[in-house]
Amino acid sequence: MTTSNHSGNKVNFVGYLLDQIEGDRLQSLTTGWRRVAVLLGVAMSVYHVAILGTYPIDPWFFTGMHFFFGSALVFLFVSAKGQLTTGPFVKNITLVDLLLIGISASVAAHIHIDFEGLLDRSGVDPTTVDVWFGVGCILVVLEATRRCAGIGLPFLALLFIFYGLFGDKIPGILGHNGFDFSRLVSFLYSTQGIYGVALNASAVYVFLFLLFGAFLHVCGASKFFIDLAMGTAGRYRGGSAKVSLISSALFGTVSGSSVANVVVDGVMTIPMMKASGFTAARAAAIEAMNSIGGQILPPVMGIAAFLMADILGKPYSDIVVAAIIPAFLYYLAAYCMIDFMAAKHEFKGAPEEGSTSLMNVMRSRGHLLVPLFVLIYFLVVIQVSPTRSVLYAMVALILVSWFRIDTRINLAKFLTALYRGAEGALNIVPTCATAGIVVGILMLTGTAVKVGSIVIAYSFGSTLLALILAMLITLVLGMGVPTVAAYAIAATIAVPALIEFGIPELPAHFFVFYFAVLSHVTPPIALAAYTAATIANASMTTTSFFAFRYCLAGFIAPYLIAYAPSILLIGTWAEVFINTCSASIGVIALAAAIQGWLFGQISWWARLILGLAALSLVAPGFLIDLFGYAIVAILIAGQLLQKNRA
Repeated sequence: MTTSNHSGNKVNFVGYLLDQIEGDRLQSLTTGWRRVAVLLGVAMSVYHVAILGTYPIDPWFFTGMHFFFGSALVFLFVSAKGQLTTGPFVKNITLVDLLLIGISASVAAHIHIDFEGLLDRSGVDPTTVDVWFGVGCILVVLEATRRCAGIGLPFLALLFIFYGLFGDKIPGILGHNGFDFSRLVSFLYSTQGIYGVALNASAVYVFLFLLFGAFLHVCGASKFFIDLAMGTAGRYRGGSAKVSLISSALFGTVSGSSVANVVVDGVMTIPMMKASGFTAARAAAIEAMNSIGGQILPPVMGIAAFLMADILGKPYSDIVVAAIIPAFLYYLAAYCMIDFMAAKHEFKGAPEEGSTSLMNVMRSRGHLLVPLFVLIYFLVVIQVSPTRSVLYAMVALILVSWFRIDTRINLAKFLTALYRGAEGALNIVPTCATAGIVVGILMLTGTAVKVGSIVIAYSFGSTLLALILAMLITLVLGMGVPTVAAYAIAATIAVPALIEFGIPELPAHFFVFYFAVLSHVTPPIALAAYTAATIANASMTTTSFFAFRYCLAGFIAPYLIAYAPSILLIGTWAEVFINTCSASIGVIALAAAIQGWLFGQISWWARLILGLAALSLVAPGFLIDLFGYAIVAILIAGQLLQKNRA
């Protein structure tokens, strides 16, 4: 009887502990399914830390388990209508949900049981069992992506699957011989398709950074970042928007997702901006502009940056170092847009209610910056792998969290962080898998090379036209889909064409990556802007056009990267310095032209000339740069004279 009571107490304690775990979506499930979701999430995090930290296994099996965990959570939380439920007890787990989870589990088991055989047969001589499991895997991938990311990306993947099957029916350059159903399914059910570089980057790199962000969150880092930004910039003109800029940059160092950045940061900064006089649409647009920059900002850039490192075969630290100046240019452009707007409309500093001094902020929670410095040290200075670097940073965070009671990671917070790390991967895992379908078929059919040749043909020998076409391809692919999917597909199609025009490999990839990020503020489907508009109760269309306009100054950087690779710290220090100065002046000038304000109001004709001068600073050639400098200098002198007379 005593043993029975003891066992019952253990069960009750475990149940109680599971119920203490907090998550954004847990309240949508009944108690039993909530505990299942928590166990799955915690198991996913423990599995990744254990495998990546101690006992590495074959990438195919590892990504297979990664996808199982991610897809299972999608089917638990997201209804068949594609709606993430948030209210209490509104998600009913259906037989279809359980069937899809079962298929996902059986696929992972099949890879584990017949791993060596699958390696030998993949895409060459698949068995009937291989094909059936492959079909099940594809269905699960497409349905999970449809539920969490909408119909756009799965529809694109389906089009490519049909293209792979019936390419022999298509005339012209895009036609191909067509592939047998069994061979195509087997190819996609491999590391060349679904389990390719995108899903591998999600499993090996991205997940641990999401977990690190979850640990920061349970320590109260979100409030710390806002307070730090408020203490730094809140009292200046347009202070609330500048607080958003700084806090979004800090969130971006650990989130790597523009939409997630908007959600976490925007709920605090958008109301603050509205209280300072910004309209709802402008406040939402500023938040979207600030948040997408997190994917460009080192040390934890967007998910696509890890994929770029994998594709290029370079250490992630090389990508981080190369991104320093492009990130600086983006945030310089964003700061100027905010400052000129605030001066033009006479927006004051952020409301002082509830704010605290920078010294007090650092005294109370400054120790939470230590793990970020640990991450940068291992990642950039001594160039340890991203996996090891973030694991060391997590250990440092757990240790320093005990410096103060309110940041201390106890058992409940520890388990909450493990769960929230998995919850953060909900949208990422399926979209990376679906991107693998599209990229796999592009490579299998040779279509990537063919589209690249079309880009070359319609550029008529002009590097500028080739860059514009690559930009348009990337922006269109990025409408309504996650950045990693847009980058993965665009890099396969557009980068080879840019390399043909003599643009080095790293700048070509950065060009595409940059515009994949900017696609989230590009109408008509701007994910980051739409998310911010929802928080601000603003028009999605108006917000997306404002966000696009505010980000226009940032459009200079990718072209400068293509024409002057020294922006990526490639070349001599003299080249780096000169081109960075040109780019900085160009960015400031374009921001002033867009806002119609520098040291005072700018007339429409002066704005036009200033915009042309800014663009000339991007174009290669000493004389063109000299022209740009001269025009900017003349307009600045005129503005200062006008200001002194007033």
